[in-house]
Amino acid sequence: MVKVIEKEGKKFIWDQVRKKELVYQPEEYQRQRLVEILHNKYGYPLGLFSLESGLQVGKMKKRYDLMVFNSDGNPRLLAECKSESVKIDNNALLQLSHYNSKINAPVLILFNGRDLYCWAKNEKEEYQQLADIPPYSSKYC
Repeated sequence: MVKVIEKEGKKFIWDQVRKKELVYQPEEYQRQRLVEILHNKYGYPLGLFSLESGLQVGKMKKRYDLMVFNSDGNPRLLAECKSESVKIDNNALLQLSHYNSKINAPVLILFNGRDLYCWAKNEKEEYQQLADIPPYSSKYC
C-alpha cells in the first residue's frame, strides 16, 4: 500500500525507489501504486526502477514516469502514469509512443489507477496489447 504521510497539514508520499518523501500529487500517487504492483505482484526488482528521468525527444526535453531495466541495464518496461481523474486516451498513448521512440522498451504500460493498458513486442517486433502485465521473469524481460 502506498504510504501517505501527513505533516503540518501537508500530504506527502513515500517513494520507495528514490527513498524520500514527495509532495502528494495525484499522478505521483498512481506512479507509486504502479511501482508497488510491478514489484509485489509481478516481481520487478526495486533496484532496477527509474522514476521521472529526463530524455530528449526531438528538440524537446521530456521526463518519463517510470522505467524498469533488466539486469544488463537495458530498458525492459516503460510506463506513463496519469492521475485517476485523467482519462487514458490517444494523447496518452501518443505521449508514451514518443518517449518509447528513444527508449525502445519491449513492454509499455498506461496507468491511471482505474485503467491499465499493457503492450509488448511480439516475435515480429510489433507491439500487441496484453491482457495483463508480464512478470519480470517472462521472455519480455
